[in-house]
Amino acid sequence: MVKKLFGIDKPIIGALHFTPLLGFSGFNGFEDILKAAVSDAKAFESGGIDAIIIENNYDLPHRIMVEPETVASMTYLGSEIKKKTKLRLGVSVLWNDYRAAFAIAKVIGAEFIRVPAFVDDAKTDFGTAIAEPEKVKDCRKRLSAEHVQIFADLNSSNFNTTLTGNPVLL
Repeated sequence: MVKKLFGIDKPIIGALHFTPLLGFSGFNGFEDILKAAVSDAKAFESGGIDAIIIENNYDLPHRIMVEPETVASMTYLGSEIKKKTKLRLGVSVLWNDYRAAFAIAKVIGAEFIRVPAFVDDAKTDFGTAIAEPEKVKDCRKRLSAEHVQIFADLNSSNFNTTLTGNPVLL
């Protein structure tokens, strides 16, 4: 699946961490966020990165499921970034809002999302993200986003190898 999506076996994905978005302390307006994100995207592009993933990393405290203003902010910013780069684009909505991530990805034409709690639950400082793989797949189908790939973190102690925090494409 990875080779099919990226054309190579081991792509390098750069993370664009937005500064605080609408509704969070420190939000300074979309112009500044977009300017920094486009600059980072261009640097990644010229540096040979294969893709970028947008993320609301500085929306603190994180929420398991986000508010509408986060979805609106990320959709706007993602669509603008998509216009300004040739890189493949992914979406991660912290902490585990796969519904928002699929919706944003579908609207902006992103090719993958990150789901931190897919295989097993993840305890965070912001609550417990419950792994719901069937609900994730159902959401993707309901939104007609079957083309959007899922990068899932594997944090389970059931694996024989150390996979904690390593995303896997599904």
